[in-house]
Amino acid sequence: MLSIIMLTLKESFRKKFILVSFLLSTFFCLLLLFSLNMEVTENSKVLIQFIYFQNQEISLVEALTFVEGGIAVIVASIGLFLAIFATSDLMASLFRKGNIESILAKPISRAKILLGRYLGAVIIVSLSISYLFLLSWIILSFKFDLWISSYLLSGLIIILVYAIFYAFLTLLTVLSNNATIAAKLSYGLMLLGLILDPMYSFFSIGKSDLLALLPFKIASLIIPKMSEIMNIVFELAQNNPVATYLPLYTSLGFGTIMILLAIYFFKKKDY
Repeated sequence: MLSIIMLTLKESFRKKFILVSFLLSTFFCLLLLFSLNMEVTENSKVLIQFIYFQNQEISLVEALTFVEGGIAVIVASIGLFLAIFATSDLMASLFRKGNIESILAKPISRAKILLGRYLGAVIIVSLSISYLFLLSWIILSFKFDLWISSYLLSGLIIILVYAIFYAFLTLLTVLSNNATIAAKLSYGLMLLGLILDPMYSFFSIGKSDLLALLPFKIASLIIPKMSEIMNIVFELAQNNPVATYLPLYTSLGFGTIMILLAIYFFKKKDY
């Protein structure tokens, strides 16, 4: 399985994904370093200037958690979207004619081949997200002279969310051999996970017909709870207590089922 992981990493280097992501992360952190200006006022408040936030006077902790919370939300939304897009072809390329035959000829089980490819993609994205969060955390912590470690934990949650949706994408790729279809349906699942809870709350207002609300309830139990996980990410980045991690745990269960199904169908397919 290690050989498949290394093969995935090498392919990612050839496609310049890691290089581009590290360059973008470095550029953003340099922007934080040189564009984020602040000064402490007489009443122990911070006068912050960053891009379009000009002369905003807030407390030191509020200023730091505001910036870290913003970074976490951007990475958890736009960053995940780009990560899935950039790595969707890594899984699809495994099944291309000529490539899959040569890999299956190796003395490696199909389960290890698929898991190796999956873990390789997760490792690639984990390195990119970890680099961004660690470097931005060091820069912001030195600037504010405050070290809030829960911000790093929010980055770990984002990596787990990527792993969940990439497991779903892996299953779709095994079934369809089409990276575009798999990526689009993964985006659709992510969007559904964002709007499902608000939709359930909206349609349940003033309604006593539980049967009409049953499809929303069943879907909310199955689909990864993206809106609630986003709230967990934001609360951690803001250094606030998290009420429950249950939405993350159930979503991880969904991801585990998806990758197990992908392995099952991969074993059944003829190439």
